[in-house]
Amino acid sequence: MTYECEGCGEIFETLSLFRLHDCPDSATNDDNVRSLDELLDSEVLEQFQRSRRRDRRRRAERLTSDDLDAAIARAQDGDAGAAVTAIAYLERDLNTARKRHSGDTFRDIFWGYYEKTVEAVDTVARAEGWPFLLDLAIAYDHREENELSQVTGVVANVLARGVVRTRLTDGVAAIPADALGYLDTIPQYDTDRFEIAWEESQHCGWGIGHPEEPIAEIILNQIHREDSWVGGAALDALYADQKAAVSLYCSVLRTSDERVFAADQLSRLEGEPPWDLFPRGWDIRAEFTREFTFIFDEDVKRQLRTTIEDVGLADDLPEEWTFEDLELRWG
Repeated sequence: MTYECEGCGEIFETLSLFRLHDCPDSATNDDNVRSLDELLDSEVLEQFQRSRRRDRRRRAERLTSDDLDAAIARAQDGDAGAAVTAIAYLERDLNTARKRHSGDTFRDIFWGYYEKTVEAVDTVARAEGWPFLLDLAIAYDHREENELSQVTGVVANVLARGVVRTRLTDGVAAIPADALGYLDTIPQYDTDRFEIAWEESQHCGWGIGHPEEPIAEIILNQIHREDSWVGGAALDALYADQKAAVSLYCSVLRTSDERVFAADQLSRLEGEPPWDLFPRGWDIRAEFTREFTFIFDEDVKRQLRTTIEDVGLADDLPEEWTFEDLELRWG
């Protein structure tokens, strides 16, 4: 289970990390909001999160035009033009909020509409396929504009879903190289202001082994400027095709300043996969009937273990250590 901070949108994999989070959103410090210590019961916490999401949606709806909701509704019915229009309206409203209102207003609109816009656009993408998605990428191409937009994260999410779907159904070679190129170039831009675009772009790792786009090389080329991004993208690659990606992951363990976190990721990979291996908000199990649990290949495990020992990450571990022993402990 994961926990979302409704103040700033950050996701935490454990309740402990969620409780220790110092949210910059002043709303979380309001006297009327129960302290997180009172939310230890998971059912109460879920109710609290649902209530916060409802409140945010209501505020977002008050801050945006009816045109946005109408376009989303038409896109949900399969109208491709409405899907593009919905993204344009969302971008307009976000830009207005950024210029004229507070950061709280921006966050309310973004988090109030991010997933519902993605779901509506993805409904069209599933019906129209790659021609629609690639046209969308052209319309919001950060490489042409030389900057990311407020809706790059939306476009990156639906493109990433297309990448994952195609790999699972038709194989990696069927993924358009332009889709991977859109995702894997996002970290070259100002991702400090566009964290969600940064997050969604990590799913380029699903393109490992592509015949045209050298994903492993592209990921490693970011190692000295985007260590955290590299670790996430490499983990996606390892999950997608562990034999093709093991050399990449070993390189990350050897050269990244974030190698401790890269090792920590291995502790949580086997079994049910972490939520962040897939685009945000996508219930992939509702779409696919296949099994998504992960089991390490023995040769892959051996290569990873050897690398971990070579770089000294196993020095303080038990003699018969396992990947579970690599988990970082916070307090």
